[in-house]
Amino acid sequence: GILDYELDAALKDRYAQTNIQEGQFILTSFLYAKDSPYLINDAVKHLVAKGASGLAVRNVFRLKLPDSALRYADSKNFPIFLINSMKIYFEDIVYEVRRLAEQMKDLYFPQSELDMILTCGGGEEAAQCARRINPSFGESCFAIYFHGADYFGEADFLGFYERFENSEYFSPQNRLCLYRRGVFLFCSGEVDAGESFVRRAVAALDPEGGCSAGAGAAHFTLREFGECAKEALCASLFNSVSKEPYNMYGRLGVYKALFPFAGSAEAAAFCRGVLDPIKEYDAENNAEIFPTLERYAVSGCSARAAASALGIHENTLRYRLEKAASVTGLSFRSQEQMEQLSLAVKLELCARLLRGL
Repeated sequence: GILDYELDAALKDRYAQTNIQEGQFILTSFLYAKDSPYLINDAVKHLVAKGASGLAVRNVFRLKLPDSALRYADSKNFPIFLINSMKIYFEDIVYEVRRLAEQMKDLYFPQSELDMILTCGGGEEAAQCARRINPSFGESCFAIYFHGADYFGEADFLGFYERFENSEYFSPQNRLCLYRRGVFLFCSGEVDAGESFVRRAVAALDPEGGCSAGAGAAHFTLREFGECAKEALCASLFNSVSKEPYNMYGRLGVYKALFPFAGSAEAAAFCRGVLDPIKEYDAENNAEIFPTLERYAVSGCSARAAASALGIHENTLRYRLEKAASVTGLSFRSQEQMEQLSLAVKLELCARLLRGL
């Protein structure tokens, strides 16, 4: 809204002439108050009473805002912006605010920004992308990503958003964003990013457990917003393997080092060199050597845990691992050779999970 002449003292029934709406952000030059600064006090009180959200003064007349008006605004938590630049016009502000409001309503706008953040790394560029996603982000940030098992579209996102609006996480400093086959919850400000917070958020936003949820660590600068998003993304992707209600990035262990390189050409070449002979054997003999090796590696090389997960006897598991050794020349009984097998399996697992976004 624009406050122009409505509160001029010479205007009869001046308070009846204003069209200020609740929640409006008000622009003014205080033209009518240039010779009577006390009228600024009346204006601030009137705007607060009307429920305006804030006031921006384009100070072309070099007015000094009365201390009493500022104290009153502070007491009512009413923000006032003083614009001293002569290069900023009301038309610019109106246009930019409307443009950004429309942009933030676009479900797919954050996705392009997040793609940029995830590829550019950190630094000021990441911080600028984060502020375009939500200008109200605080400096600290924390993320949870909910990855849909299959299709995840607008209807699924709107269901999440309805629950978000009715939750404790709905605030100007937080943002829910559709991203690929899932949804990000970004929180900023004073956030306790512990497990209790994550547990409550997952229960509130995904009560039926239809998504694989992952949470990153807390970061204390928006320059690390890319890392914040990547951590939650990787934790959620790996959670599709572990099948827990949620996964914390801090629990990923060696996968924290593998995810960033899993999609590289060098990693792919290493995986092919180690694993292709096993996959070819499986295809030719209708065997299940590779799934067995993968489960054994993911289970921390525990034969009991891997056999239980696969629903087979431990002797069957060992037989298949021996077959993998005969095909590759790398034995699971040798720690050094098993490290190569395990590294190849885990790199391929990470790459496969990333392709599933």
